[in-house]
Amino acid sequence: NNALDRMRARADGRERSIPLPWPSVARELGGGLWPGMYVLVGNTGSGKSQWTLQAALHAARAGVPVLYVWLELGRLDLVARLVGLVAGHKWSRLYLGTDAAELAEVEERYGEDLAELGNLPFHLEMAPPHGWNYRELKTTAHGIRELYPEKQPGDRPFLVVLDFLQLVASPEGAREDLRERIGRAAYAGRAVARDHGAAVVLVSSTARNHYSALNGEDAKLGTGNPARLVGLGKESGDVEYAADAALVLAAEPGTPPKDG
Repeated sequence: NNALDRMRARADGRERSIPLPWPSVARELGGGLWPGMYVLVGNTGSGKSQWTLQAALHAARAGVPVLYVWLELGRLDLVARLVGLVAGHKWSRLYLGTDAAELAEVEERYGEDLAELGNLPFHLEMAPPHGWNYRELKTTAHGIRELYPEKQPGDRPFLVVLDFLQLVASPEGAREDLRERIGRAAYAGRAVARDHGAAVVLVSSTARNHYSALNGEDAKLGTGNPARLVGLGKESGDVEYAADAALVLAAEPGTPPKDG
């Protein structure tokens, strides 16, 4: 009965997915990010963090609680990316202080929008690379659920982003190789999605031998069918195939490179 109640709630719009800023992507996922585990795969520099930050900012602005686990770079880097998204400027220029006049313009024109960032339900968990083990995902997500409780199952989904998967550590004392560690981290994400009604997005690197495929340089993969791109991430056997959906940042063969 509870399961049927949830289906009816989704059918009549009482329970909704987490919105995405890209209508075409949301449409392919049934309207947005429903509770479940997702993996986002892409080459180094392909925009994985920009994708997840844009999705997280869009969700938080819609009132959806967000837990962003940031393992790669520092707080200044992340804030610069968020400010760039709000203002529509290149985050790297803001981060490096390339143009003082540009930064002053951003502060003047978008001051209210930037102040809003501090009031959004956006929670940041930071740790050094390989200094945050996958068991902490469950504990931290439990804290978010306690902070934003549900009155009815499904009425308060939240978004979890782990950026990125290959930098997760094993628990102290555990003897795990990389594949074991990544696989257990992926299933920790599934457990959070199941137990807390969250949408969990795990960011994953691409194996180096698949760089050309995601750059659109491997014509043997063909075109059109996105399923051909599943399995191109690192340790994909226990990650992509265990996910509810695999999202891949890739170029179709013959696509000209973008300037900048």
